[in-house]
Amino acid sequence: MMKTEDILASIPHEKPFLFVDQILDYSSDHILGTYTFSGYSDIFNGHFPQKAIVPGVLLTECAAQIGLACFGVILAQQDEKEDHQSQIFLSHSNMDFLRPVFPDELINVEAKLDYYRFNKISVMVKLHVDNKKVASGKLQGMVA
Repeated sequence: MMKTEDILASIPHEKPFLFVDQILDYSSDHILGTYTFSGYSDIFNGHFPQKAIVPGVLLTECAAQIGLACFGVILAQQDEKEDHQSQIFLSHSNMDFLRPVFPDELINVEAKLDYYRFNKISVMVKLHVDNKKVASGKLQGMVA
């Protein structure tokens, strides 16, 4: 089983645009990871500054980094035909946001594999905070 550090070393993201703290579990058909947007982040200075919330586009990016980039690295390594250094890029997203996410809340991202073939990956994602679903959707990406 790959460690979080090894997976993160293989994706094309770095701080301050890395939105993965931990990969908790994965198999050939799912991945579970976490991230917390720090209340000290500069993004909250101008996004609803009186009562900051995490922008939906960053929730989508967080889900894509865990559900496509990290999961894609794992799947590529398991598939001997693929180069495990491949990069996965978001090509399509369809997200529904159900409630706001606030700074310093732990976000759990679960992605279930829809398909992985012909250099394409598709996952269904669910984001939870305190066991409450905050967002869900479908993300698709390309392996380059």
